[in-house]
Amino acid sequence: MLRRQSPGRWRGSMADVTFASAARDLRHALSPASWARDALRWTPDEWQVRLLDSPRRRRIALCSRQSGKSDTAAILALHQATFRPGSLVLLLAPSLRQAGELLRKVKGHLRAMGATAPKVERENLSELELNGSRIMALPGDNPDSLRGISAPDLIILDEAAFVSKELVDVILPFLAASPNGVLVLLSTPGVASGFFYESWHDASGRFEKIRVSAEQISRITPDFLDEMRARLGPRRFGSEFMCEWLTGDTSSVFGRSAIEAAFSENVPLLPIRF
Repeated sequence: MLRRQSPGRWRGSMADVTFASAARDLRHALSPASWARDALRWTPDEWQVRLLDSPRRRRIALCSRQSGKSDTAAILALHQATFRPGSLVLLLAPSLRQAGELLRKVKGHLRAMGATAPKVERENLSELELNGSRIMALPGDNPDSLRGISAPDLIILDEAAFVSKELVDVILPFLAASPNGVLVLLSTPGVASGFFYESWHDASGRFEKIRVSAEQISRITPDFLDEMRARLGPRRFGSEFMCEWLTGDTSSVFGRSAIEAAFSENVPLLPIRF
């Protein structure tokens, strides 16, 4: 508020504005969720706030389809590049198309910033450079092609349940030269084995763990879930929308629980006559 102190003089103008601006900038730097609300007019779900603002360097989200995980990943990547100049951000997914989709969402959020957006220094289908930072979209289907990258500040691995062990073995050493580097794993559940499954069940306390089933997403209606349950069947529906791991033989028509339910110790034996 401006207050008149004496004729021709005002008190509290520049000081108040400067303090408010500095406080806002600090809040935005420390909280990607707060920044996204103000700069992108984006309203996050509670789980998205947890993932974005977690102080942990290892974060994992077990997500339903259409939960908003790709948008969340894109916002985290753009925030890193904007507020920490000179950052290297890696967007990884099983295929180049999937990784490129993440980068496309980053560019979409960048456009939404309007006049407040940092200047883009260079961009193509797989890279975006701004503010001295570089965001790279990389495919996971050719791990050996990724060797040579070092010291990333942020690695986001999308659909992490569906990448190969070879990819994981290549990217984890990237963090050796980046002690403050952040690793974010996002995926619907796959089979009950592999790096993503093991990371979800890691008992060390290193990971911020977030589970997001379709029932927690207000944008997904009960009618839609009923339709998908009928179309996909209980086993695949559970994996795609209810964060349930696939167990046993994934090629089997019936899941393990369905097979076990078909047996009962209370069924009397039939007499056999010879």
